[in-house]
Order: sequence, then structure tokens, then C-alpha cells
Amino acid sequence: MDVIIIPAYEPDGALVELVDELKKSDFTIVVVNDGSGEKYNKIFDQISDATHIVTLEKNCGKGAALKAGMQYIKDNLPECEYFITCDADGQHRPC
Repeated sequence: MDVIIIPAYEPDGALVELVDELKKSDFTIVVVNDGSGEKYNKIFDQISDATHIVTLEKNCGKGAALKAGMQYIKDNLPECEYFITCDADGQHRPC
């Protein structure tokens, strides 16, 4: 299993579009909600059926969000062979 970790702080529709594109791949998707707050729950709800969502209670920064995603993989996806990271703003487009 190959995994993509996407740290997300206060995301917009670009995250939904990115996840929609990534769903076409064989990757398992882990999105880390880096303390975005209730206002952004609707964005995370839109992708919850296609992703594993890890939620941090407060904003801890990209590095901590990536570490939380890695810990989630270690604890819950032991069949993961490798992972890559991708930004939630859509700057890294899947080919």
C-alpha cells in the first residue's frame, strides 16, 4: 500500500478537488486537519469517505501535521510500503 499524506490548515475547495483527483489512483489518502477549527468541518466532511482524517486540536504547523500523519500510518496502516506528501492548496497536481 502506498500512502499520500496531506497536511491541511484552513483548507478550501482546492483540497476537495485534489482528493477527487487522487481518488482515481491506487494511493491511500491521509489528511491531517491541523487545528483548522469548526468553520472548516464542511471541507473535511466532503472528503471523509475517500480519506483517513487525523485531527489535531490546535494548529501545530506543517512539520507536526506531517509527523501526526506518519504516526497514523505506523499505528493504523502497517501494510504501507512508502508515503509521499502533498500540499492541500493544490500546488502539487497529480499527473
